[in-house]
Amino acid sequence: MPNETIIFAGHDYVRDSVTFARRLEPDNKEIEKFWNLYNPEYVYSTMADERKINPYLRFNEEPIVNLLKKMNLPHDTEWERWQSLMSIE
Repeated sequence: MPNETIIFAGHDYVRDSVTFARRLEPDNKEIEKFWNLYNPEYVYSTMADERKINPYLRFNEEPIVNLLKKMNLPHDTEWERWQSLMSIE
């Protein structure tokens, strides 16, 4: 999908998602930028936003891979990284 694609959520899960993303990537400044612009009356984002903040779309990025290594979770393939990320609560 192009970066400018607008994503309208079926329900507001932003608070939980941002909390999870912050826990995984506390140094990701894009998460704070996104949170500071969040308005619960208008719940949407863009693919560009999601690619910057959503750990489920960032499982190949160095900070996420390093986190998986640190947690001793499988991380050698995309599939392992995805499964490992999904196992984190």
